[in-house]
Amino acid sequence: MRWEELEALPARADWPQGATSDDTEQLLLVAEFLVEANGQINERDFLARLAKTLPGMRGAGPTTQAAVRRFLATGELHATEGSSIGAAMRALPFGWATPVAEAAHRRELTIRLSQTTHGAPEAIISACVVAEMAAWAIEQHPVDAVVAAGLHEAEAVAHQYAFDSATLQPLERVTRGT
Repeated sequence: MRWEELEALPARADWPQGATSDDTEQLLLVAEFLVEANGQINERDFLARLAKTLPGMRGAGPTTQAAVRRFLATGELHATEGSSIGAAMRALPFGWATPVAEAAHRRELTIRLSQTTHGAPEAIISACVVAEMAAWAIEQHPVDAVVAAGLHEAEAVAHQYAFDSATLQPLERVTRGT
């Protein structure tokens, strides 16, 4: 990108030009955390980092804010609710960090860190789908294989959570191109 084009970007309300949202900052936080932890994650360490950086993040949603408040007040590591897209928005690094062949490990990492803020099965499934597709995409598989991998992951995690498979019909339609 040419730096002079940044000047043409519209500012968002009271946000300075070039500012990033909480989703981008949390994605980077997860990526840095995975690198520094060398794949050996600790939910308490992650929530402590999130709690430290959250006050400076623009646009943080109520689900993540509630999870951090809960953690600071009680030390509880897992959310029991929260179905927003926040976990999915920060799930790309799980796919970047784990090869396609390590699906079980990727799923474990994704679920463990996603559950710190988002406890609803829908949020967990979404995060796992994003992570799976990221793994396939970064290995340069064809787009239809990336989408099919996402559907397969959704089915596997939905089964793990005893989730109604009818909920996955929109994903199935995507894989069929309808």
